[in-house]
Formats: sequence, C-alpha cells, structure tokens
Amino acid sequence: MADAKRKRILDAVEQLVVGRRFHEVTMDEVAAEARVSKGTLYHHFEDKEDLFRQLVFHGHDDLCATLRECTAGDASFEERLWAVCRHIGEFMSKRHAVVRLMQEHEMRRESSGKGMHREFERRRRQLVDVVAGLLSDGQRAGRLRGDVPAEAQAALLIGMVHTSRAIGQNESFEHLDVTRLVDFFLSGARGRRTSVEAT
Repeated sequence: MADAKRKRILDAVEQLVVGRRFHEVTMDEVAAEARVSKGTLYHHFEDKEDLFRQLVFHGHDDLCATLRECTAGDASFEERLWAVCRHIGEFMSKRHAVVRLMQEHEMRRESSGKGMHREFERRRRQLVDVVAGLLSDGQRAGRLRGDVPAEAQAALLIGMVHTSRAIGQNESFEHLDVTRLVDFFLSGARGRRTSVEAT
C-alpha cells in the first residue's frame, strides 16, 4: 500500500511538470494532484529536492524494467533490438517530462550533490548495461562487430534513439521509422565494408 501511494505521488508530479519547470510546482499542488496530505508527501520524501531525485530515478527504473522484459524473450536478436529501440523512443516521447528532468540534472550536476550524481550515474549505467547485454548476444551470434565493446555500442545506440526523438519532436516516434534506425545501426552509415577495406 505504501509503495502504491508513493507511485501515485510520483505519477502526480510527472503530470504536473509537463510543460512546467520543476521549481514552479509546489508541494501543495503535488498533494492535491496525488490526493494525499502534505504530511504524507513528507513521510515518503525528505523534501522537494528528494521528490525530484526520486522521480528521475523512478523513470530510469521503469525504462530498465521494460527493456529487461523485451531483451529476455525468445525472439531473434534483430526483433529484440527493434523492441529495445522502440521502447526507448516511446519512453522519450510519452514521458518527456521525466526525460527533461534527467537533462536538467545533467545541466546542474555541479550543484546537485555528489550523492545524487553517483546514484544518477549508477542508474544510467544500468540502462547501458541492459542494452549492452542484448548487444553482447548479437556479438556472440556474429550479428555485430566484436572489436567495439558492447557497452560502447550500447551508449551509441541509445544516443541514436535519443537524437532521433529530438529531431522528430513534433512527430510520433513511429513516424521516424525505428526499423530504419536499427538497420542504420546494424549496417552503418557506409553500409558493408568492401573486401579491400576488410583486409
């Protein structure tokens, strides 16, 4: 019950920060949106800054959980890779308020405190690790080149999806055609290397 109430509060904050900066949202508004007392807010969160942190962490955790599900199935490597890119793109599209808060954290990392920065980095590392696990499968199957670490490939892939989302801010992610993005990632900008280049 406590976890459900905590999630309700976080969901309420996420709704309130759509189109607004976090500092513009008051704790009174959060309490009203979540249908809880202010005392309940402070029972679950130390202060407004802690609420900010936990919302960002909550977003990371949700995305990682979704990606773990779609990488664990029996589908082909390409199908799982497509699903990963689609889910990352949908997260960035549908939960753009959380994505914006993540970006705001990056801009204010100097003043955010070492503890929060370490925790943020740990969660970001989890995201890269989930994607890298799938890409390692692709390397073992010979579907991806093995001379670039899976972790580096994962960071690049996540960056590609993020950039695709940024380019298409006024369009749905599906319109950007995730299939082409995956094909671009698998084939590269130049396509297949020639036999001369491969030697």
